[in-house]
Amino acid sequence: MVVFNVVLLPLYVLVTIKIAAGRNWARLTYAFLVALECAVLVTYLTLPLELWILWRLFGAQSNAWFKLMRKN
Repeated sequence: MVVFNVVLLPLYVLVTIKIAAGRNWARLTYAFLVALECAVLVTYLTLPLELWILWRLFGAQSNAWFKLMRKN
């Protein structure tokens, strides 16, 4: 996330300057960048849940369940 912000920092500075100058495209660009950051943040927040699901799917109990289901 930090790398993402460092790479986009010059773009944020430019957009902020253009917003101060009253440019509408800069306002829209800023909204897009915020939406992009929110999407990245949600991805990072769901990563632990996804890893836990994978752990459960390939754990000993789930292996036994899948074997039982294949026999039926």
